[in-house]
Amino acid sequence: LSLAGDVGADVRRGVSVLGIAGEHGAIREIETEHGTMTARVVIDATGRVRHLARQLEISYQPRSPRLIARYGYVTGSCPVRDDAPKISGDMSGWTWTARIRDGLYQWTRVDFNDVAKDDWLPEEFRDLHPHSRTRGADVTWRIAERLAGPNWFMAGDAAATLDPTSSRGVLKSILTGVMSGHLADAAIGGKLTPQQAASFYHQWLLDWFDKDVDHMKQFYRLLSHSALV
Repeated sequence: LSLAGDVGADVRRGVSVLGIAGEHGAIREIETEHGTMTARVVIDATGRVRHLARQLEISYQPRSPRLIARYGYVTGSCPVRDDAPKISGDMSGWTWTARIRDGLYQWTRVDFNDVAKDDWLPEEFRDLHPHSRTRGADVTWRIAERLAGPNWFMAGDAAATLDPTSSRGVLKSILTGVMSGHLADAAIGGKLTPQQAASFYHQWLLDWFDKDVDHMKQFYRLLSHSALV
């Protein structure tokens, strides 16, 4: 954010978006608690809040049963986990464990039947002390039915979500931001029509998502979980 500001971006922190206005599928104004902002292009990077989809009433297509990733932190000493993270899976789900820093470890668990208790801990962390309460995130595979419009794009988790075993969440966030920026520049510069830019982006991200889904189904097939394959 500091670098963006250095090169001319107007960075506004803590500004809540109240609504949008536009016509013919394009967004012209964004209503905020501090007034109205105009924009030639809007890129939604609001993550799982998915603000633009809510405003435009865009639904998401689920590609898996409901999946909840529960995670938490523990303190203490676990030498077996100090050298490298570990992911292990079975027919009931998968567990990821890792050392965050000296004396602090994290675990993540996806139980296919969502029966994990709030006080559940991986076996290797049973003698450690909880550092925070167990939290959860909906990681059901899903993608927006529309990923772009005449002058707007959805990036990162605002566009599509997979569970953490995809291992590409950060990469996808970065590259969808880069691609939407390139296409916005092309549309503003007249190299593409706004409709062409939106169509290209939608198909590019949809194809990537479908490939990731196929890859993850292969992983879950190894766990013999038929509901995801």
